[in-house]
Amino acid sequence: MIIADFIKNGRFDFHLRNYRNRIYERYQNTLQLIGKYFPKNIRVTQPKGSTALWIELNSSIDATKLSMSLLKKNISLLPGNAFSTTNYFNNFIRINFSSPYSKELEYKLAYIGKILKQLNQNFKISTCKE
Repeated sequence: MIIADFIKNGRFDFHLRNYRNRIYERYQNTLQLIGKYFPKNIRVTQPKGSTALWIELNSSIDATKLSMSLLKKNISLLPGNAFSTTNYFNNFIRINFSSPYSKELEYKLAYIGKILKQLNQNFKISTCKE
């Protein structure tokens, strides 16, 4: 009855609008941090209906190895091949943006960016074209 009243009186629509605004703000904040800290030769896309960013890295970067090494610093991200039955997405990562901004989030994204920049120095950098 409480939920029915919540929906009937329009509070659910109000809740959804506020939630979408918060998620969009978090999306923008995460994009801004990625732009600030990550190397410039990446491609970022947002799958429709998702609260995660799909990031294509330099083709020489193994996202699984990257993910495993970041776990030692208590930083988790998902390598792209976790979403595929092939090895095609080995240089892709997914980063969730549903959490609100925090200094810890910025630190973690800055650290990931630092590692990616170091990896780029060890390999020929290829520019992603959109």
